[in-house]
Amino acid sequence: MFGEGGFKETYSKNPAFQFGIGFGGKKPVSLSYEYLIEKKVDDNRRCDLVTFDVGDALDLVAASNLEFYNLKANRPPKVKLGDVLYLIGFPSKDRVENETSVGHIRQPFGIQVAQVNESNFMASVSNFNLDKTDYGGISGAPCFVVQEGRPIRLVGFATSYSGPVLNMLQFTYARFIGQDGIIRDMS
Repeated sequence: MFGEGGFKETYSKNPAFQFGIGFGGKKPVSLSYEYLIEKKVDDNRRCDLVTFDVGDALDLVAASNLEFYNLKANRPPKVKLGDVLYLIGFPSKDRVENETSVGHIRQPFGIQVAQVNESNFMASVSNFNLDKTDYGGISGAPCFVVQEGRPIRLVGFATSYSGPVLNMLQFTYARFIGQDGIIRDMS
């Protein structure tokens, strides 16, 4: 989780380390750890989510011809067994490093909901013939439900891979993020 693990630990070893966020341009925007801490709205370790106030990044988004997902207009729904999900992750196995940056290759996934819980849902990836290195690094990837005749809708974020026995990806519902960015209690 942001601030609790990888990024905070890396920053403590190298204060010059920056976090890169892509807004659709040719190059990601580099943000410092201090900047992200200042812009953090809320986080919740239990559901592995963090939200930021990105108001001052809106010019970058506008220049890319992209838009942020409007939670006010498109409240994330619950999913049902068999729903088709789509996400794009950045698996750590395809990590590309050089002296000045780190990047990842995009990996699209089309999967079906196999289990639904109150705070999360899971989808089987057993038919992909992939291993855990294909899923490491996709935590936080937005997940969308695809339904015939309807626009795609954000439903959650990838939070974990269950391992080779269950071979499932787990997602936390996006509906726990309030319109103000505060992460609501899941109990």
